[in-house]
Amino acid sequence: MKVEFIESDLLDGQSKLVATLAESVDIVYAALVFHHFTWEQQLEVARRLVGLLQSRLGSVVVGRIVAYRDRTGAPERASIQGLTPFSHDLDSWKKLWGMVHEGLEGQYGLETWEQTDRWFEERPAWRDISYYLCFSFRRVR
Repeated sequence: MKVEFIESDLLDGQSKLVATLAESVDIVYAALVFHHFTWEQQLEVARRLVGLLQSRLGSVVVGRIVAYRDRTGAPERASIQGLTPFSHDLDSWKKLWGMVHEGLEGQYGLETWEQTDRWFEERPAWRDISYYLCFSFRRVR
């Protein structure tokens, strides 16, 4: 099996990643990526990742994020280069992917589930407010 690592900026629509893989992959794995970006950037990144998928049933973006049980109680995030990363709860995550789905050809379904993790289990203060939110955004029609 031949593997090529493609270093890329997910916000660059003209990147080598997009040029090489647009509409050509079955599975995109995006774990612990979204929390680095603002809401608008997350929307752009999600759309870009979906753009890498082949337009056939079962093509999927799958991954996980750290989510808050209630984002209104999330700790303040430090801004990076003047931009404040957006932290999600389940409702905002569903809203983001709902917006991604708008304008796509075909029908996609979002599934989410909570993943237990030893890191959270060993830190009750964090476990009570946050968790790993796993997701799949799959083409179903």
